[in-house]
Amino acid sequence: MFAVFRQLMQLMDRKPVDPELLKINSFFLELFFWILVVALTALFLKWRPRWITVFERLMVRFSRRRFAVVVTMGILALALRLATFPWNPVPTPGIHDEF
Repeated sequence: MFAVFRQLMQLMDRKPVDPELLKINSFFLELFFWILVVALTALFLKWRPRWITVFERLMVRFSRRRFAVVVTMGILALALRLATFPWNPVPTPGIHDEF
């Protein structure tokens, strides 16, 4: 587990990282993430917090308005794309293409 953090620190310092080691560590990082998701899901199913019930009721009421859901999802998709522009800009074409 400490090797994952060491690799992340090397990435932040812009030092060269062994690609094979990074591939193995990313597997364990993703595995840890999914184990955490399954554990939290099991906890929430066993001890259902009140805020989940309230949120579920709100979402059921909201889902009955189809037009509002479609518009909200469209705006949400655009907002998330605009929010990620600093890290994921518009790609520049690598090959000139004339059609």
